[in-house]
Amino acid sequence: MRYTWNISIFLIIFSSLLTFTGCEKGALFLHAPGKYQGVILSKKTGNVKQSLVTTEISLKSKDELQIKEFSDDTQKTTFFVLRVESDSKVWLLFPDWGNAKVHLHGASENCFVSDPNLKTFSATLCFNGLDLTMDLNWGAGGNAYTLSVSRDSTVKHPTFEHPQDYTVDQLLKLGMNQNFDSPIQFERVVQAKTKTELAYLELTPHISVNTILNLASFNVIGVLKAVGDLLPFLFPSKWLRVKESKYRSEAEFDAWILTKADAANVVEGLAYGVLRDSVVISTIEENQKYIAEIRDQVQERERAGLMQVGASDDIESILNAMDRGNSALRSSLILEKIALAQGAGFYNFAAITNVQATDDLSIDHLKSYDDTTIARLSDTALDRSYERRQLNSLIEASKIGESERYFQWLDPSGEHDGDLGFNLIPYVKIGASETRELIDKRQKIEAGIIDMVARNATIANRYLEDYGLARSGYEIQNRRVERHLNNMRSGINFSMSDLTNALQERLKAEIELIDAQYAYHIAKANLNRALLVGPYAWLPSNRGQPSWIISSVVDLR
Repeated sequence: MRYTWNISIFLIIFSSLLTFTGCEKGALFLHAPGKYQGVILSKKTGNVKQSLVTTEISLKSKDELQIKEFSDDTQKTTFFVLRVESDSKVWLLFPDWGNAKVHLHGASENCFVSDPNLKTFSATLCFNGLDLTMDLNWGAGGNAYTLSVSRDSTVKHPTFEHPQDYTVDQLLKLGMNQNFDSPIQFERVVQAKTKTELAYLELTPHISVNTILNLASFNVIGVLKAVGDLLPFLFPSKWLRVKESKYRSEAEFDAWILTKADAANVVEGLAYGVLRDSVVISTIEENQKYIAEIRDQVQERERAGLMQVGASDDIESILNAMDRGNSALRSSLILEKIALAQGAGFYNFAAITNVQATDDLSIDHLKSYDDTTIARLSDTALDRSYERRQLNSLIEASKIGESERYFQWLDPSGEHDGDLGFNLIPYVKIGASETRELIDKRQKIEAGIIDMVARNATIANRYLEDYGLARSGYEIQNRRVERHLNNMRSGINFSMSDLTNALQERLKAEIELIDAQYAYHIAKANLNRALLVGPYAWLPSNRGQPSWIISSVVDLR
């Protein structure tokens, strides 16, 4: 019998056997159905080819599996059947080949082989539960095949969101509520609250196998350990542990709110970055149209003999440079939108088509922050700081833990380091040191908050100044351009290099104007985050209930 069947048929044959080794017929029919994908390398007359194969295995009857094979390369579909007669006898039937069949048997725990009496063909198959490898050889003919297939993952991929436009406020709320870190931290809040409930419940009598064994021992130590389970409310350390766990739960809640606030702040900054670059791209395109019109006027004068031929090349070089800059900026904008989509909690990297401003972003009417205002804002930020409040909770928990160490030796289930003896003194000192460390951290946090307010207020002042200078620069360059164009149209001698320089400086000043405007808003967003005003006032402040709500239009200057 000649074994010249299509190699992809063998691939499906062997992949369908993945659950056969060590399994009963019922297990095979239970686990084999499904979808498979594989890669095949075939060697024939010295030529090696690679093909992709997709398969689907389904039950045809109680004893047969139907296997549908689809070759991605040849677009050909093949059907064949796997018939199981017993746990040790499997026949492969090929309806497309006159119902030919071949017998395979298990050779080891994870491998199958063909009948060793077949001298013109041999096959070796190994499967580890997910991945399959197989080598086929056609004896002296020199034809060989190496196969690899895997069952499709049953894990569903995330659903991609439909791309659409978003406002800055919409993205900020999404970043606050559906960022990928927030659910993780929320589970920690749940765990901390559950630990508090557990600490309360541990004050009630409870029993375990150790309790019974300790009572049965009839010795003082065993009875004391049993009392720790039966009468836990008698031990001060357990009451202190309840109070300590409550403060730690509050600290975890603040950590969750900080995660939401920081995620929203990152998203807001990215959103303004996307807005800025989108406006810059539009500005460059508008300038390209304007400069192209000037080029066309110069070319008309060239054709009329009023200007030297080639004079328009200087302007053409500006347009070419603007094309290159715009192309680079568009690529950067795509990456910014990808980062923004990730920050906003989208699976789809292309979920955000455009970003729109929520409010009027004009900063012409704004004034700088003076030192008195910055000091007042720092005080406000300290009063409302979640970071500071979190440290306060941890400090209170540490103080309670310090007191708990004094009574630890009374608790039979307490730490051995707190046993009554000379070791108790350093044991208590460690608790006191941990409290002082947290106090030092609070001071560092407070200094960081003051620094953040002062730094961002200073940055905002700087960009207000830059905005004013850029606006003046733009007006100057605009007048220069108009003066050169009027000279050209009037036939008055003018320098082409001066015109091109003025056009470039005009565009540069306009981009600097946009950069300063959006850099100011990013600094203001950081200030809002520190002060918990505007959209950050949506965050709960009293572990669930907001104690202040400040409108986004309120300016604390």
